[in-house]
This record gives sequence, C-alpha cells and structure tokens, in this order.
Amino acid sequence: MMRYLVLILLVVFLVVVTTACEPILTLDFSNQTDHTLTIFIRGYQEEKWFEIDDIEPNENIRRKTIPLIFSSYFIEARDSSDYVLYSKEFTFKEIDELDYKIVIPPLHNKLPRS
Repeated sequence: MMRYLVLILLVVFLVVVTTACEPILTLDFSNQTDHTLTIFIRGYQEEKWFEIDDIEPNENIRRKTIPLIFSSYFIEARDSSDYVLYSKEFTFKEIDELDYKIVIPPLHNKLPRS
C-alpha cells in the first residue's frame, strides 16, 4: 500500500514539475481599429496558426498562454470575414523592446463592417 502511495505522489510531482517548467509568454494586445478582430499567432517555421482570442474595437487584452519556445512569432489579426487586417513578424527581442505590447493600429482605408 505504501509503495502505491509513494508511486502516485511521484507521478503527481513529475507531472506538476514538467508542466510548470514550460516558459509562457504574456502579451498585451491593443485593438485600435473599429473592427472586432481575432488574434492568431504562430512560431517561426511553424505551419499551424493558433487562435489566441477575440478582441473588440478599442479593447486591450492580456494573454498568458503563449509558449515561449520560438525565436520569432508571426501575429495576425483577422476580422469576422477572415480578412487579414494586421500581420507582422516579431523577434523575441522586438517583443521585449515593445514591453510585450502588440498594438494593432487604426486602418487607413476603411473596410465595410463585417
């Protein structure tokens, strides 16, 4: 009985340690457009885009769920019609210099609201 208890505690400990050790990137996003946008991100040489969240016009959000495992990140913001309204690649150094804040600026050419 004691062996099983020790084994269970060891497994729980290992699961907690291995999942807690993956560094996480926290980013603040600011949507300065008049469109609701969906934020997507992918790492350097990755094919799959990961949906981060929706962000309303003139809203700021903070996301802590981005793995810190890439040397650079591609960030896109798409409207509800899946038009890409913002797309940029950032190195980790650039993200750090921006104080982890990604600003999606107002659009110069107005698109029809989706």
